[in-house]
Amino acid sequence: MQTPIAERDLRIEGKRTSDFATCQVYAFGQAITFLSALWFPSVWRAPNAAHLLGLGIFLLGVYYRLWAILTLGQFYSHRVRILSQHRIVCSGPYRFTRHPAYAGMIILNAGVVIYFLNWVTLDLFLFALVPAIVLRIAIEERVLFGIEGFSDFAKRRKRLFPLVW
Repeated sequence: MQTPIAERDLRIEGKRTSDFATCQVYAFGQAITFLSALWFPSVWRAPNAAHLLGLGIFLLGVYYRLWAILTLGQFYSHRVRILSQHRIVCSGPYRFTRHPAYAGMIILNAGVVIYFLNWVTLDLFLFALVPAIVLRIAIEERVLFGIEGFSDFAKRRKRLFPLVW
């Protein structure tokens, strides 16, 4: 699903981006978190309930992220930019938070961390991936506040998780 979006991003209007390489930082954080989960030994010595919990959380995150991407439709992009026909989307998971695709990414990676639990992966998740997502949100919101109605939309929703942030 990500490759067609990247290809569309290269063809579509608004090629000028305002993301200041946060897409690459975010992708790097995601990659090293996942690769460390595969590389370093897990604290789990045998299959257990944590594996089922991690898998369930992973699948929940994948579902939530895909729901957010599909709800945004043509407005979803890997680039931070505004299209001429841009409008605020308030349906689907956007009824609850401002950035559900990022919330989904955090949730699915939390599932990876639980499933493959090791201290390196946990540290990379907490100190590389999550901060990269927070930075990306800050850059993205700087642009989104330029869209009519985003300020009101933002006042009624937390960024990632209801009642938290």
